[in-house]
Amino acid sequence: MHRDGDYIYSQGCKTGAGYSEVKDLEYNYINRLRKITIDHDSDGGDSGGPYYRRDINGDAQIAGCHAWGVGGQDGDAKGNVMQYLETDFNITI
Repeated sequence: MHRDGDYIYSQGCKTGAGYSEVKDLEYNYINRLRKITIDHDSDGGDSGGPYYRRDINGDAQIAGCHAWGVGGQDGDAKGNVMQYLETDFNITI
């Protein structure tokens, strides 16, 4: 799992590919990781784009997906963590 200060890849339809620092991790009321904030400018149309990391073989491991941001104002982009999406929406990626 990611920690503040780690780096993660992202891909947005409008802003393209990025490699950004993890700025914050948010946990819900039962102490389960739910949201991730990265230091990346985002824009309308980026929602749904993946946040991912590369394993030692270079394969992508999905970490979450972009959900919202502040349109390039302060460099914060926020996304939902994949484990949260799989559990709460009963999907498997």
